[in-house]
Amino acid sequence: MKKRMSAIAVALFVAIVPGAAAPAAAAAEPRQDRPLPGTYCGAWREAQGRLTSVEVRPCLDVQPDGWAYVQIENRNNTWLDGDVWRPASRTYPAHWTVDGRVEKGLTTVMFFEIPRVSQPRDNGKATAQQSAPVTCGPHTVEYHFHQNGPGYYDPDLDIDLPKVTVPIAIPCSGAAPR
Repeated sequence: MKKRMSAIAVALFVAIVPGAAAPAAAAAEPRQDRPLPGTYCGAWREAQGRLTSVEVRPCLDVQPDGWAYVQIENRNNTWLDGDVWRPASRTYPAHWTVDGRVEKGLTTVMFFEIPRVSQPRDNGKATAQQSAPVTCGPHTVEYHFHQNGPGYYDPDLDIDLPKVTVPIAIPCSGAAPR
């Protein structure tokens, strides 16, 4: 008798209150504000040491469950050998680290770190182990990039990119972000 009364009460509530839905109907509706899975990247930023050069950009790799990882991509990782720019190689790799945070508005979503990466070619990427749930909409990635090499391994010749803040937009899987 109680189950039947509960079902009748829910039906009356749904019929009387505008916009109300039965619990089963509400649970069946897909969430429209979920982030769309994919990799979304910020702008490339050139960084130079006295005898080395590289371009760097952050990306947010959004998983199907809504959690994101930070990836740092780089390209044109080169060093000046006399008057010729040479790419990083197995013989002369680049060694780099990154740390930073992801923000949405005034809220820090996560802090991240990519410890020393040894890169034996002129382009590559690495992913931070840290991850956090994200929502769709505008985010910023604030990061500090430091590189030793390629070609020269004197700390005085390192690339030390000061803190950079880059906007990255994560699209929604359905309707516009809230």
